[in-house]
This record gives sequence, C-alpha cells and structure tokens, in this order.
Amino acid sequence: MMRLHSLVFLLPFLFILGCRSNVSSSGEERIISFETFGIQPNSKKNASIFAKKLIDSLQKIPADERVKVIFPKGRYDFYATGSFTREYYISNHDQLNPKNVAFALENLENITIDGQGSEFIFHGRMIPFSIIKGENISLQNFSIDFENPAFRQLTILAVDENKGEVTASVFPENNHVIENHKFYRTGESYELNLFQAMPFRADRRLAYQRSDVAFNPKEIEEISPNQLRIKGWYQIPLTSVGERFALRSHKRPTPGVFISQSKNTAVDNIQLHYAEGMGLLAQMSENIFLDGFSVALKGKDDPRYFTTQADATHFSACKGVIVSKNGLYEGMADDAINVHGTYLKIIKRLDAKTVQAQYMHPQAWGFVWGEKGDEVQFLESEKMELLGDNFTTKIASIYAVDQPRAFGAKVFEITFENEIPKEINEKGKFSVENLTWTPEVIFSNNVIRNNRARGALFSTPKKVICENNVFDHTHGTAILLCGDSNGWYETGACREVIIRNNQFINALTSNYQFTNAIISIYPEIPNLEGQEKFFHSGIVIENNTFETFDQPILYAKSTDGIVFRNNVITHSDEFEPFHWNKHRFFFEKVKNVLIEKNQFENGFNPEKDVSVGERFALRSHKRPTPGVFISQSKNTAVDNIQLHYAEGMGLLAQMSENIFLDGFSVALKGKDDPRYFTTQADATHFSACKGVIVSKNGLYEGMADDAINVHGTYLKIIKRLDAKTVQAQYMHPQAWGFVWGEKGDEVQFLESEKMELLGDNFTTKIASIYAVDQPRAFGAKVFEITFENEIPKEINEKGKFSVENLTWTPEVIFSNNVIRNNRARGALFSTPKKVICENNVFDHTHGTAILLCGDSNGWYETGACREVIIRNNQFINALTSNYQFTNAIISIYPEIPNLEGQEKFFHSGIVIENNTFETFDQPILYAKSTDGIVFRNNVITHSDEFEPFHWNKHRFFFEKVKNVLIEKNQFENGFNPEKDVRIELSEEKGIQIK
Repeated sequence: MMRLHSLVFLLPFLFILGCRSNVSSSGEERIISFETFGIQPNSKKNASIFAKKLIDSLQKIPADERVKVIFPKGRYDFYATGSFTREYYISNHDQLNPKNVAFALENLENITIDGQGSEFIFHGRMIPFSIIKGENISLQNFSIDFENPAFRQLTILAVDENKGEVTASVFPENNHVIENHKFYRTGESYELNLFQAMPFRADRRLAYQRSDVAFNPKEIEEISPNQLRIKGWYQIPLTSVGERFALRSHKRPTPGVFISQSKNTAVDNIQLHYAEGMGLLAQMSENIFLDGFSVALKGKDDPRYFTTQADATHFSACKGVIVSKNGLYEGMADDAINVHGTYLKIIKRLDAKTVQAQYMHPQAWGFVWGEKGDEVQFLESEKMELLGDNFTTKIASIYAVDQPRAFGAKVFEITFENEIPKEINEKGKFSVENLTWTPEVIFSNNVIRNNRARGALFSTPKKVICENNVFDHTHGTAILLCGDSNGWYETGACREVIIRNNQFINALTSNYQFTNAIISIYPEIPNLEGQEKFFHSGIVIENNTFETFDQPILYAKSTDGIVFRNNVITHSDEFEPFHWNKHRFFFEKVKNVLIEKNQFENGFNPEKDVSVGERFALRSHKRPTPGVFISQSKNTAVDNIQLHYAEGMGLLAQMSENIFLDGFSVALKGKDDPRYFTTQADATHFSACKGVIVSKNGLYEGMADDAINVHGTYLKIIKRLDAKTVQAQYMHPQAWGFVWGEKGDEVQFLESEKMELLGDNFTTKIASIYAVDQPRAFGAKVFEITFENEIPKEINEKGKFSVENLTWTPEVIFSNNVIRNNRARGALFSTPKKVICENNVFDHTHGTAILLCGDSNGWYETGACREVIIRNNQFINALTSNYQFTNAIISIYPEIPNLEGQEKFFHSGIVIENNTFETFDQPILYAKSTDGIVFRNNVITHSDEFEPFHWNKHRFFFEKVKNVLIEKNQFENGFNPEKDVRIELSEEKGIQIK
C-alpha cells in the first residue's frame, strides 16, 4: 500500500435515477404504421416525402395521447430532396445552415418511433433525426446508415518501397476525383478534400503510433477505376498490404441524432453506422437514456473500417441523468462519449450584477446557454480557479446581444441575483459556468474499441459512474476527466467519479491531446503553479483490470482526492513501449491520494513508478523585474557578469542600438549549488533593437525559458482613419507601454491569418506617431500613426492586419556560448537582418535548440528572417520534452493560421552547416513557409540516453517550402529520404537531396 498525504473521503451519496416512462393520461397507446402514408419497405422511393406526411399527422394528435409509429421491416431510403429544411445551431459542430432533416420531431410528446428492425438509409448531407423541445420521445429498433459517406477508404494492395509507391483500392467506389494530386470526395451536392487518414491494420485495430496521418502524397494516379497508384507519401515505408486508410476531412456538419431542449428521451437498440458529425448529439436536454445504442460496423464482414466523423455520443449542457448502457462504439474518428457544459467568457462588466459573456469556440455557439433561475459560478481561466468561497448566484435575466434571441447568438447580457466578485472584469480572463445544466452520468456495460483519440470524457460536478465497460485498443487515453476555459471552453470540474469493474486492453497505442496515461485527469490549466484551489476531486478507481504493453496507468493534475485500489495490472507483449511518460502514476499538484491493494504482474516500485525524488522548481508565471534592463540606449557593453537569479529575464533590452555581451552568464554557482534554477524567464531578451547585438562566451543554464530571444513587436491595426492614417495597438498583455517607433522609421504591413506581406515589397515611413490612450508613448497601448505614403487599400479594422517597424531590427552574432538544462527552447531569432549563430553548445535544452519564429496572432513578435547562418554548433540530446513550436531540434516555425491560403513565403535564406547533432530521437529540422534552406556538411550521431518519444518521426519535416538543398551530411544510422523526409504543401522539385 502507498499513501500520498491523507485521504479525507468518502461521504454517503444517494444516487436517484430519474423515472423513465412513456405513461400518459389517456390509457392505451395508438399504433400508426408508416405504410399508411403510401410507402412500402424496399421500394426505393424517397421516404423523406412520407416522413413529412407522418410528422404533419403527429402534430395534430393531442400531446397527452401515447403514439407508437411502426415501420414494416425492410429498407427505407431518405433523400435530402423533399426533406425538412431547418436552421439549427448544434454544439461542437460546424454551424452551417440551413440543414436537411429527415425526421424533424419538434414540439411533440409521448411518441415512439419503432423501426422493427428496419434499415434507414440516407442520401446526401442531412440529419436523420432531430428531437427539438420534445418530451417522452423514444427511438427504437432500427439502423442508420448513409449510402455515400464522406469518408473514403483505401485498401493497400501492393507496396513497392524501392519505387516509393503503393497501389490501393478505393471504397466505397466512385464519387471521387483526383485534382493536382489531391483526393476529393464528390457527389450529392458537396465536395470535400480528404486530407487526413485514420490508419487501420487488417484486423481493424488502429495502427500503432500512427495518429492523425496526413494524406499528402506527391502523386496520385487512378490507374483503373477505383484503383490508385500513390507515390511520395511518408506512410509508404510504414504501411503493408491489407492495411486500410480511412480518408476524411475535418468537417462535422450533421450528427446522426440531434436532441435539443427536450426531456425524457430514450434511444434503444439502434445501430448507427455512419454520420458526418457525432453519432448522437444532445444539448440543453434533461434525462436521456441509451440502451443498446451503438455506433458500429455491420459485423465482421463489413468492408468499412470507419463509422462517425466525430464522437459516437456527445452531451453538451444537459441535466437530470444520462444513462448509456449496452452499447458498442467502434471505428469513430473521436471519442465514445463526451459529457460537458460550456463556459462563457466574460467580455465586459456592466455593473455590480451584470456582465456581457460570449461563446468562444467556433463550433459551440448559437444555442440557449441558460435561463432565469439557473445557478452559476465564476472561474479565473488562467488558474482554472473558482472565485469566492464557494460563491454561486442565480440568473435574474439573460438575453442575446448580437441576435434578436438566443437562437444563433454568441454574446449574452446576463444579470445575476447577487453582486458578483469585484475582481471580474474584461481585462482579466474570467468565465461563467452554468451549474443547473450539469447531469449525473451512468456509463455501463459498453464496449469501446478501435477508435481514434480517446474513449470516455466526463466533465460534470454531478455523480459519474463508469462501470463494467471494455476499453479495447482505444488509440489514445481510455478515460479523460478534463475541463478547459481557454481553448475548447468545455466545463467543468468533477466532484464524484467512480470508475470500477472496467477492463482496459492495450489502450493508448498512440498520442493525442490530453493522453498522458490510460486514465488521464487533465484539466487545461495555463498557470498551474499559481493555482491554490484544486480543480477536480473525489475520484475512485477500483476493481479494474489493465492489460497493457506500456507504463502509464494514471495521470492526474490539480486533483484533491484520488483512490486507486484493488486493480489488477498485467503485461502484454503486443506492442513495444513508446510513451514519453515512463511512470505508472504521474501526479502534478494533487493531494489526498491513496494507492492500495493493487496487483502488478511485473511488480511495483514506488520510487520508479511514482517518480519520487526529483527536484521540482516551483514557480509562478509572474515576471515583474529583469536583472538588467536597457531601454532607449546606445553602445551598451556587459562583460564578465554572472547573474544567478532574476524574477523575470536575466537581461532585457528594448528600443536600443548596439549591445555587446562578452562573458555575461545566467548560471548556477557551480556544481555544489543547491539550486537547480536561475531566471523566471529568458536569460537574455532583445525587443525592438537595432544596430548589432553581439552575445558571446556566455553560460546559460537552469532558466525557465530561452537563452536568447531577438524580435520586434507587431502592432495590430484596429482602425483605419484615412488613406495614410491608422490606429494600431500593442496586443500582448506583457508587451506595451514603451516607444514603438519614431518619425522616419521604415515600416511594412502584414495580413495576420496568412502572415503575408501586403503589396509588392511595399514599405513606407512614419510621418507622425502619437499615443491615443496616454499623454505620451510612455505607458501607452494605442497609437495613431500617419505614414508618408498611402497604405494598401485592403487594410481596415474588419480584417486582421499588423504593422512592423523595420528600422528597429538588429543584426545578431551569437557565438561561443553554452546553453544547457533549461526549459522551453535555446535560441530564438526573428529579425530580417543577418544572424550568425556559431560555435555554441546546446546541451540538453528541454525543447527545440534553435527556433526561427514570427507570430502576429498571439505573442505578436516580429518578424521574418532573411539571412540566418547556423554553423559549427554542437547539439547534445536537445528536445527531451515538448513545448510550443518544438517540432525538431531546429524548428523554423512561424505561426500561420491559414497556411494553405498563403502565397508568399515568410522566412528565407537559412543555411545550416558544419554542425554536429548527437540525438536519441528522429527530428532534426522542421521548416514551415520558407524559401531557401541549405542543410549541408552536418554530422548526425545516435545516443542511447533516452527512448525516442517525439510525435515527429522524420529527420526532416517540411511544410510549404521551396529551394531546399540537403547535401553532404553524415548520418550514423543511415539516411532514407522516403522515410526520413516528410513533405506537405510543397512541390517535390523544390527540394533537392544529394
């Protein structure tokens, strides 16, 4: 038995299951046969027309009368033509309207749809069933499928590694076209580029360690109908005859069953074989019962290996109870079940009781969020921490701001019954959570197998019981308890979760988001170190069996109260261990944890299996003060200075010209120093400088960020005043208040989504600049800038445009330094002037050793590199963990939201030569949007210090590049361009390998 702290747990809980019934006041049930509306099974008629007649008749029946609609057993075909047309806003789906619906069951009560074993086949993009504002509605005894799914499946018929090609058949046949070596699914009113694949083994298991495969071959040729020859695809060395690749897009317009604002809905004995979204999506509904609802193939002989485009079942902002039992979930492109609510971000505080709050995720908006009387609580999003001492209040009123009603709205004005915490305002990051619309959950006796991503996700403060399920080869984590108010905005904290009597069979055979162990308790908390209140609590994991080939069983973050007991862990030889997490139990910020009475086939060593004994440098994200601060200065020298700690950067220079560091170090006090840490942030940081920066002969170690970062700052254009004048703003909360530019400075303009310069090398100069929100630049965020010339006409506040100051960009010489044992990255350069990085040692940087970045969407750090020489450096086992932008040891990674739409390359002129790379893993160089890369005369040797872990399995990974030369390098373990070079969005002729 192992105890971590003390366990203060459990209180008795009475779980009350809502009554499930279709009983009404009128006695006997009326039976209506679908054939009475003029259609017979197997007739191939468009049954959508007759479904409309059926529903018209149901609308005329008194609400208190029980009705069962029966379908004589057989096949019924439903087409988008002739179906209902509706405007629906569906959680976690693409908000494309209008939508076609076969059975629009709206404002109905006490209705049962009984297919009696029938097959319902749908044609075109449509929702088979919607249940809107219904009560006591039941669906039972039929299957749902689509004649022409949006997926296409390749079966590998032959592999020729010498020629670098495979032959594959396409299923379903037809309805596709090849254009410019891209594969498009066509027909039935829409066309899709299928650019991603789910790789399946012949036995229907998803392929080991191959998640989210890009379908980006250099050549596709249809050599005969429905048979392809594929060349230049990075999967060719990995695949084999008999494998299937389910080709898909990321579109998710329509679920199979859509339930909204309904009560007491039952779905029994229904087999859903495909949907272009979730299998079943329920939102703002109370009491939902699934018994024998399956998202599954049609048996062992089904030629398809895939089912839904997204989750099998998904419950957003429901209440009462959700029961899901006796289901089979397989082949999905996402999870089996996901239960959550939605945080609204507070964008404005109007008074002591009133705020404006907004849906934030692009696939979650347009539907009712709350009602008068609903109970709510408030959250600080960076720390995912509740405000107040268990403070809650109720909604006094809520109405849409951007629409006449909640339908289709994103922004709401909400007034609460009580005054809300004073710290809530639009300047911070605060969210509101609706506690009324949170359900209890029973998920039992289900089989989840061979699906992408994760198995079951629960995010609700009400009781959750997950029992007697089989999680069989889920590609990622089997069970995830999440919570996120920064990206997905899916609530909320779990308070009582019982995971018992489940069987886990070789789950986690690849990596996805949040997949740190077979069971992953992973709230997304940007400022975990600053958090004081735990997020999740009350987790019991008992009497389960884990058959696993790898180490990680349980990961938990920010959790108060975990019991892991009476579980059996056995070893499997089916796969080789691969996961970066080498511990049975990995805990970050937890307390009251009990691990007892478990059986481990291969033994249990707490020192090894719970990672006890490491040093943890605990820190906040605050960075108030650098060690040395240089601003608006010229010809500054810093020589032979050893800085051991600063609560910010070691040295920060801004708007300064010519800075020389010689022997400046951010370092420990030698090998006997009890400290393992130095600065809270970068060792050295140069923002909007000019002239030359020389940094040589330094030692940089133990920092919580990079050794050097050189960049400028984009201002976002927030208003165009006339042909020459704009208002522009500092955007990052840690970068504002200092001079941005001066009269006569040269500038250029950028479209931020594509990170693309406007005009044909257009530049102009500043004619005048002054602060708008302050009397002077000191302390200002917003500037009014007039330029000497008219600026490009497309620049306005409706788009995303930025301005870059070219005058304040420096040349850089970074040489003869040692960078070691630091968090994040080694050296970052973002300047159009010449950069020389030479004769340095990058020794166990935790992330990427060298990063060339550029970002006008988050950090707003300029700019594009034009001439960078990286030579004669030594890289020793860099990249031992993952951080932002860390795709390889050298990562050329500008942040470009719309890379596919970009026409002009961002970086250029990169030379990497005469370096040595000693590495335990594969990725050496990643480059995106770059014109001109030379990688030559480098030596790459192998190390056994660590096991390979990185998701990038290629020596070279290029996205949208040209004029690349790889030549005269030495690889200790050999070099195979077909395997070691991955190319996306680039022409083969633009990459030469010699």
